[in-house]
Amino acid sequence: MKPIRENSCNSWAKKIIKTLDSRKFEKGKRTQFYLNIAAGLIMVFLIMPGLESTRWGESLLNSAFDRFIASEAKAAVKTNEDPGELLLLDIGFVKKNGIKEKEAEGKTNFLSPRDTIARLLTMAFTGNASVVVLDFALEENDCCHPERDEQLRKVLADNTNKRTKVIFPVRTVCTDSTCKYEKIQPLIFDAEIDQNPNYTRAASTLLASPEDAVVRHWKVFHQYKEKEDALKKILWSLPVLAVALQKDKEKDLKNLEALLETDNKIAGYSLDFNNTGEKKELFLPLQETDPYRQRIRFRLIPKDCIDGSPEGNIRVTAAEYLKPEGFKNKIVIIGNSDPAVGDVLSTPVGNMPGMYIQTNAIHTLLEGFQPKSPPWWVSVLINLFIIIGAAYLFHYTESFLMDLMVWLIGIFGFGALGYYCFFKSYGIVPNYVFGIAAIGYIEIMNSLKDLLVKNKKKNSPQITQINTDYILE
Repeated sequence: MKPIRENSCNSWAKKIIKTLDSRKFEKGKRTQFYLNIAAGLIMVFLIMPGLESTRWGESLLNSAFDRFIASEAKAAVKTNEDPGELLLLDIGFVKKNGIKEKEAEGKTNFLSPRDTIARLLTMAFTGNASVVVLDFALEENDCCHPERDEQLRKVLADNTNKRTKVIFPVRTVCTDSTCKYEKIQPLIFDAEIDQNPNYTRAASTLLASPEDAVVRHWKVFHQYKEKEDALKKILWSLPVLAVALQKDKEKDLKNLEALLETDNKIAGYSLDFNNTGEKKELFLPLQETDPYRQRIRFRLIPKDCIDGSPEGNIRVTAAEYLKPEGFKNKIVIIGNSDPAVGDVLSTPVGNMPGMYIQTNAIHTLLEGFQPKSPPWWVSVLINLFIIIGAAYLFHYTESFLMDLMVWLIGIFGFGALGYYCFFKSYGIVPNYVFGIAAIGYIEIMNSLKDLLVKNKKKNSPQITQINTDYILE
């Protein structure tokens, strides 16, 4: 009769279970093991969420995101990222007989040449563009060429294209000393905008960190009140409105706008849409700035922005090569990147004209690159798994050097790899590395203490007991 041998898989399973059974640990090491887990969990779930709301925490979070976003931008330049549904028309320098047309021709005309805008708008209407974003402050008349204002006014008034929506950026101004009440600053084309339901206004404001004035976030909306007994009004931001109009979600925004006028407790709202056959989501945090979801992913880079890649990956088509058919179903951004406009801002990837920052914000939302947080239970499970795993790993390291090596690998190796994978997939930076850091710090300090005590005993003079009985005899 052959002996019955234990299945090798079961044998390995029993060995693993025995190794992981904390009840079998020595008493002191078992206590340390549980203390490590507690320290990691406290760091991840209590300390880090609180620190994120501080200046130090915000700075740390921005530094981590900036590095990933900069590396992502460089990769996008190398692979020549496709702008997808976006078409950029950068007026830039207007040239006439080889001479730059500047203040001599009228500053207003140079910064926002109404005749050029009129021609491009006409082409967009003819080519059935979906959305046109006019990234200009159309608040003042052309000082020197009023006929060009009339040319643009006529194009706007005579437009019968019911397919193309046009977005006009506006700003609000305070009407009292405390800025409790605001109103929209008038545009010179307000009459034409009000008469056409396809023309709409948006807030062009982007969010910059007060610490370093770097633009990292898009804004959801600007809410304002005109007078005491009036309801609060909503002015949607340019990126949100552009994507909503492109994906036929204007009705959703109208419904949400009506709710927000009377109810300020709505935490967030999702706009779902299909993009090239894939389901996308635009999530709108409505209560406060979300450090994750409202972060811009800079993947469309203009010239002279990134060091080492001066050409960028945005190819702006010259006006003489534009064809109406190239506008079909596109979001068309018309702007002026010339530094004289005074709209060049600092970003995580370098200095960038405002029209390109707006473009990247739209691209982030349109292509589903908006960073998203996993469900809370997924985050809890991931952090629990990694923190308990780190506690086991440090339990089986028996020296100061081993603790130090595991600590460094955990933070800079596994941590960086994990961050990169999470950032690439979800656009978020998890907190578990701080749990590893906390556990490792405790273990290293204990190992260092034991090492110092051991060396002290080793180097201290030894007292030898001498037997003196034979002397007495």
